[in-house]
Amino acid sequence: MAKHPPFPEVPPQVDAFFNAVKNNPFLKGHADGIPSFSQLPPLDKAALKTLIEQNFHPQEEEKGVFYNRTGGTLGEALFVPICPSENRRQRKLLAEHLLNAGILSPKTIGLNLFVYKNMYRPASIFDDVLDDAGATSIGVGDAIPDDFALKFIHQFGVNMLIGTPSRIFQFATYLLENHIHIEIPAILFSGELLPESYREVIERTLHTKNIYAVFGATEIGIWGYADYGKNGPLYKMIPEIGYMEIENPDKEGFGPIVITNVLKSRFPVLRYKNHDMARLIHKPDGLYFELKGRGEFVFRIGSSFLFEHDFKGVTKHADQYQIQLSYVGHLITKVTLLLVKESVTDMDTYLKNNTEELHKVLAKLNSEFVPEIAVVKASELLTHPVTGKTPLLMDLRH
Repeated sequence: MAKHPPFPEVPPQVDAFFNAVKNNPFLKGHADGIPSFSQLPPLDKAALKTLIEQNFHPQEEEKGVFYNRTGGTLGEALFVPICPSENRRQRKLLAEHLLNAGILSPKTIGLNLFVYKNMYRPASIFDDVLDDAGATSIGVGDAIPDDFALKFIHQFGVNMLIGTPSRIFQFATYLLENHIHIEIPAILFSGELLPESYREVIERTLHTKNIYAVFGATEIGIWGYADYGKNGPLYKMIPEIGYMEIENPDKEGFGPIVITNVLKSRFPVLRYKNHDMARLIHKPDGLYFELKGRGEFVFRIGSSFLFEHDFKGVTKHADQYQIQLSYVGHLITKVTLLLVKESVTDMDTYLKNNTEELHKVLAKLNSEFVPEIAVVKASELLTHPVTGKTPLLMDLRH
């Protein structure tokens, strides 16, 4: 049996759920011979992909399947099978919690700017959730031109924007650059953290008073929600959906999330590691988790590996940044560091100092490379072509 770190004592209801699903053929190779949930090793994306490939056979299913796709290229993506009735039940539960928290109401008219693309379809989640909440979803998707989005806002009386921070920021930038005044009382986001540089522009241009967020993963669904405007990335757990553990927490309690969906029994996903970092916080009204972001990125040039923390010296004073990797010449890697910095007193000195820091970082490489550094607007950072998110690392060497 694979070794894994100890976790806190498992609640009886989670053990009961495990005992009910552990003999499911979908878990063959993962839960075989495991007597209790506490002894089940965590599951990563590669292991889940193996379970799907080995144990899921669409033609043999007696009932239909809903597929959720993860990000990445078509070759990298996971197509996760979900029971349609369980999927609907989970979305209804989410709607109930968002209604009870005052995040949604029947008066909500949301412009849905999430993605519908190549089976990556978070937008469909929010269409369903708003429908289940008795609210209105204007499902336009992230690809809609900003001027069309503005037209729909006026036409339908939109009072909430729903999307990734990157997409909402894009729309806010369009308004700012075109000197357009509108008022959108609330936004609801997911998919990535909200950078302060984005938040400032969104609040200033949309005159937004309420910022809300939900959190989840394609493989699990959504299991937490937050009043982000008041509390930042502090999410309340939905216990009917998720059971969260923290693997190897540090002295502040932060560690990788290990999440179990306690609702999905047809295609169970147990103890899944999604590489986000958080810590658990117990409050009188329930369990919360404070989200810290993703675990460190790592990339390779030649035989050398570079990690996110290697770049702290050159990125620590930036409002936001992105590293782009591309090929020039004969498979020579170009490392482009884009820094977002709203106010710089002496741009020449700022670039000179950061260029020196970047060269120190890259000095460990034993392969030829081309470095580049620039200060840009946040709107100039690349977004992922499928998910619409703005990653810290964009590897374009494909």
